[in-house]
Amino acid sequence: MSQVIPPPASQTWHEGERALHQHLGITDRMEGIGSRNIRDHLIEQHSTFYAQLPFIVLGSVDANNDVWATLRAKPAGFMHASDDKTLHVALPASTDDPAQQGMGNNAPIGLLGIEPETRRRNRMNGFVKNARDSGFDIAVHHSFGNCPQYIRLRDHYFIDSDTNSNNDDDTPPKGAIPGHRHETATLDDTATAIIANADTFFVASYADRPLATDADTHAPKPVAAFPGSNQHAPDGLQAQATQHATNTAGSNTATRREVDVSHRGGQPGFVRIDDDGGLTIPDFAGNLFFNTLGNILMSGRAGLVFVDFATGTLLQLTGKAELLIDSTETRYFQGAERLWRFYPTRVIRRENAIALRWRNRDSGQSPNSLLTGTWQDAAARANAAKLAREWRRLEVVRITDESESVRSFYFAPPRPKTDAHAKAENTKNTENAHPTDATNDTGLIPSIAGQYLPLRVTLPNGEKAIRTYTLSSGPQDRMYRISVAKQNGVSKYLHDHIQLGDIIETRAPQGQFVPDTTSDRPMVMMAGGIGITPMIAMLRHMLYEGRRTRRIRPCWLFYAARNKADRAFDQELAALKQASNGLFKVIRVLGSTENAVPLEDYEATGFIDMDLLRAALPFDDFDFYLCGPPAFMQAMYDGLRSKNIADHRIHAEAFGPASLQRTPYASRPTDANNEQLTAKIATQPVAVQFAQSDKTANWTPNTAPTLLELAEENGLTPDYGCRNGSCGTCQVKVLQGKVAYDTRPTASPEPGTALLCCARPATPDEDEGNGKSAETGGKDDARTPLILDI
Repeated sequence: MSQVIPPPASQTWHEGERALHQHLGITDRMEGIGSRNIRDHLIEQHSTFYAQLPFIVLGSVDANNDVWATLRAKPAGFMHASDDKTLHVALPASTDDPAQQGMGNNAPIGLLGIEPETRRRNRMNGFVKNARDSGFDIAVHHSFGNCPQYIRLRDHYFIDSDTNSNNDDDTPPKGAIPGHRHETATLDDTATAIIANADTFFVASYADRPLATDADTHAPKPVAAFPGSNQHAPDGLQAQATQHATNTAGSNTATRREVDVSHRGGQPGFVRIDDDGGLTIPDFAGNLFFNTLGNILMSGRAGLVFVDFATGTLLQLTGKAELLIDSTETRYFQGAERLWRFYPTRVIRRENAIALRWRNRDSGQSPNSLLTGTWQDAAARANAAKLAREWRRLEVVRITDESESVRSFYFAPPRPKTDAHAKAENTKNTENAHPTDATNDTGLIPSIAGQYLPLRVTLPNGEKAIRTYTLSSGPQDRMYRISVAKQNGVSKYLHDHIQLGDIIETRAPQGQFVPDTTSDRPMVMMAGGIGITPMIAMLRHMLYEGRRTRRIRPCWLFYAARNKADRAFDQELAALKQASNGLFKVIRVLGSTENAVPLEDYEATGFIDMDLLRAALPFDDFDFYLCGPPAFMQAMYDGLRSKNIADHRIHAEAFGPASLQRTPYASRPTDANNEQLTAKIATQPVAVQFAQSDKTANWTPNTAPTLLELAEENGLTPDYGCRNGSCGTCQVKVLQGKVAYDTRPTASPEPGTALLCCARPATPDEDEGNGKSAETGGKDDARTPLILDI
């Protein structure tokens, strides 16, 4: 008769998993998903799947609470389901395998069936029963399928013909030394090489769960830190995360131990080996179950196995693990949503451990993995971020014409000097000019879709000019791209003079015209002329994020151009629309339809207005994004506000502080977070010190110059671009005092900084309502100077 084990307090998610669900605000959603997808039995599809596999990944915990992951191989058929609650596994014990110690009767066990040829995988956990010399059974507790993400396509083969012809045991190939293994406490050179080159590993973990009989005594309580680590939980994170002491490899009377084993994949180099001997690992978008990370949150332990697919060598590690929920490094690793660390305490390398080998398929890397980065890329981005306020030299690596008047320029870190001849070998306008990887240790600072790039060029007369151009590339792209309409001044210079191999000076991307990532509402974009550039960047990023997270945000793009020849990005927009599987709708509007075919070249004529929106949009709740000429944006803004669209849901890329007049009573969410935007300009003279230049100037309200004008009057030449608060190029640190703005700038200054081109000294802190200080008997206090870091 089978042993009856009381169920845990929550049938699906334990405290660690629920803590992460709560942190992301998806608790209710995951309760429904869990109840539908995680079963207490094997469905027929899973039973059939396990029976066809030539290997299995197992996870166990030994008597010392060390967690181990392992692979065991045998010709297909060594697993079969005797019923929907039991999986029979015909694998004899392996004394060389450290995971074997945790596979005795009644021991908790995790199992992952994975088929690299098809990217199919299913997971199961349960308890060992009927352990015997020829194998064991697993009593099913949880069984569920997994998505095919991050799995590299590989084809397997057994190298020993005897094994391939129906051998009964898991013997190593001929010529290998049975049981030959190396054990160390730290990573040696061979282990380091295996990890550094890995695009795949498997991780085992466990959690001790309270049983239903104790459910009333285990109500969720807030915790100050993640169990098993020194990482403090973010504000509001709650978890029933008490660790339950246990001295056995199973469960005590108050808890039940559950073991899980899962797959992790990425590009080679996605696991970093740190100076302290630990590993830092990115966590990419997945099914949000958080089985592994939830277990680590509960127990602080894990076991990893790396496979040398060419030799059958297994590198097995056990040790401590912790979550890094809010690490600053996350933003530099493309595709990472959080990080976790692993500190090995035992390292075992078993050469020729299994008789199975795999061949990589050509172009078999997972599309999901190709959307992610490596630690080398992340380090380059982090180095670049340190130079955010400095001018950096980037090379023009590609130039393409988008229309008769719009040309795109691609920038990347300079190529090696040995490639300098590439400039002479390429023509200026060619689709065949491929980007090159940077060879230095400084990459590109990640942008946010919709931001602009400050540019500094030296004109033929020797004058240095600073301009800002919106990036038409997405944050995931490996190059910056700006798309410039040829007009006069700098844009004409770029079109007429810039060639492949030229060097351009840039600063870090800036700007606040970016998608609201907290909103789930569909987006409506309206672009006029060259206003298409931030919209292209947003669409590129939305498609990337949709592929990465398997959820594309619906979007309608209304794009107006004077005529077909002037319209940019026709092919790119068509490709984005097709790749979105119908979730991106593009409505092209032409002022002149000469040489244009209806529906083939355009959907509407004239201009974008409220009537067109009403005709094209379904009844829904939208976020709106506007970019184009001032008159166009003002008309659309006013039209949307007349339909009671909230001001904060209308996002606009304005060209100067007066380009878009918002409804006076509409407050912007950022105002409350930046008091200098609501400060009042001083009404008495203020001494202004320029710290780096060791100069002091007297600012007076009679002439009320901007701080940029005041600096220039005193012989200084700070950087600037627009001179109207749009680009942010003139932002400097305020070392003492405060500044104020008579009109809210489009570019939002960072706290503790000033936009010189439109900032003026502010009234003192005391009695700001009338600008008077109690210490001076009600007179304006001008004794404290304003000190700027220029």
